[in-house]
Amino acid sequence: MSAAQDTVISSPELVELILAHLPMRDLLVTAPRVSKMWNATTLTPPLQRVLFFQPDPSDWRPLRNPLLMELFPPFFAPKGPRGRWPGDAESIAKMPWANATQAFRHPDASWRRMLIVQPPAATLIVTQISHWQEGDFQSQETVNYDDTSSPGLRMGPLYDLAVPLIDRPASSFYVSWPGHDTVPCEHELTLMACYTMQCTGGRRVLDRRFRIDGPGESVELVESDDSEEE
Repeated sequence: MSAAQDTVISSPELVELILAHLPMRDLLVTAPRVSKMWNATTLTPPLQRVLFFQPDPSDWRPLRNPLLMELFPPFFAPKGPRGRWPGDAESIAKMPWANATQAFRHPDASWRRMLIVQPPAATLIVTQISHWQEGDFQSQETVNYDDTSSPGLRMGPLYDLAVPLIDRPASSFYVSWPGHDTVPCEHELTLMACYTMQCTGGRRVLDRRFRIDGPGESVELVESDDSEEE
C-alpha cells in the first residue's frame, strides 16, 4: 500500500468523505464491519444525517429515505383510487423483507429509528374513513414529533400506527407526502386509512409476522368530536 493510500484510510476526515458517497445500504451494513475506525466514522453527525438517523435541515426540498422506499414500498406508493390504496394486508405481506421478519421485528432494528424524509416531518395527520350502512364517517388526529428527544417522524412509529389500521377486512391506507396531493406543509405528512365495517366478528387479516412487538403497536386512534357523516 502506498503512503498516500495509507494516509487516506487512516484519516477519519477523509474516510468520512469517502463513505458519504457509498450506497446507503453499504454505509449502514458493510462499512461498520471494516474496522473500528470505520465503525466510529459512520457514527459522526454528517454520516448519521446521510443515514437519516439525524435531522438534516439543510435540504432545500423534501428527500424521501431511499432505503425505506426500497424496504417499505406500500408507504411510498402513489395514492390510487379509494378502496385500492397501496397499503393493505396483501402488499404488506409482499414487502422485500417478508422472508426475514425475525430481524425486522426486533424493537431495536435500525429501520425503526430512521427518519422517513429530510428535512424531518414534524407532524403526522392521521385520518380514518369508515364506511357503514348508515353512511361514511371521518375522524382525524394530529401527532407531533417536534418536541421529542429524537425530533422528526421515524419509520417505527409510522409503521406502528399504519399497520393496525389495516388488520381488518376491506381496509387500506396511503401516505400523502409533501408536494403530492394536498399536503400544505413540507414538514407535514398525512396517513389516510379507510375501511368498510363488516359483520366479521373482529377477524384479523394481517399475518402475525408483520405485527411489531415494539412501542406503539397498541396505539389506537379514537374518533374526534368533530367526526361527521359525509
